[in-house]
Amino acid sequence: MTRPIITGVLALIAGLTAGTSGLRADEPALMTVRVAMSVVNYDAAPLYYAQRSGMFTRAGLNVEITRIASGAATSAAVASQTIDIGKATTMSVLAGFAHNVPLTIVAPAAQYDAASPDGELVVAPDSTIKTAADLDGKVIGTTTLLGIDHVATLAWVDTHGGNSQTLHYVELPISTVPNAIAAHRIDAAFNTEPVLSEGIAEGKIRAVMPVLSAIGKRFLFSVWFTSTGFAKANPEALNRFVSVITRAQEYVNGHHRDMAPLVAELSGLPVTEVQNAKLATCGDTLVPADLQPIIDVATKYHALPQAFAAKDIIYRDVRARG
Repeated sequence: MTRPIITGVLALIAGLTAGTSGLRADEPALMTVRVAMSVVNYDAAPLYYAQRSGMFTRAGLNVEITRIASGAATSAAVASQTIDIGKATTMSVLAGFAHNVPLTIVAPAAQYDAASPDGELVVAPDSTIKTAADLDGKVIGTTTLLGIDHVATLAWVDTHGGNSQTLHYVELPISTVPNAIAAHRIDAAFNTEPVLSEGIAEGKIRAVMPVLSAIGKRFLFSVWFTSTGFAKANPEALNRFVSVITRAQEYVNGHHRDMAPLVAELSGLPVTEVQNAKLATCGDTLVPADLQPIIDVATKYHALPQAFAAKDIIYRDVRARG
């Protein structure tokens, strides 16, 4: 990352933390909470904002942040309680729950809005692919086999005139999609912001289909979750974390451009690219209606072994605000 970006981030955090360092004598003793996430992107900004601005400290929390390779690995770490709270794609958490892993969702993270999609299926600028039927028999990249973008693409193809059973899938990270597409190693792939805007600006990819809209007009793309064991044993620490992350997400939602230096640092992209990206908004509510569409589509395409009611995975004892 360049020095101007670092300077911008430090200036932002300095302004946020002015006069707030340290605990007063009447503030609660610090509780350590181990937090992990897989893909570090725009929906990680509230966590780092809360940590660097002192919000967690003022709430009596010492938050230790770890990066883990995948959503499935994050879910496993939370289930084993080597990590207390995780952030991952909603599909990763639902899959664990459907296989009897004791996970519970405690707060929304990134919310998908079909009116302003922040992720799309992309192809090379010179590709002849324009419709769902054009994808028949093609090789498509996905972040995780039977993950949220995978099942969404299957559903999109089937509902728009193609045949999902003819598609061939390979796994690859979001960050590698533009180069893989430009080199014609794959025919298409799902890509999300801010990598999506950067790849388009560089002429490596072209967006063709908002495939996530096959799941619904609105749903939670990622969530904050914990194990039922941690939730029962540490209700106060969990409530404090949820309260802080909720307020931090509200702030980030209203200050996307101000957060650009921080998101650029986390994603390794130029700050100018992040500023121009259509970043997703973090959800402000945790309701079954924002989870059930994923469950239904994932069950249809056998990404989940059976359907279940979304309310069963929501932890109702956490206060949304403190």
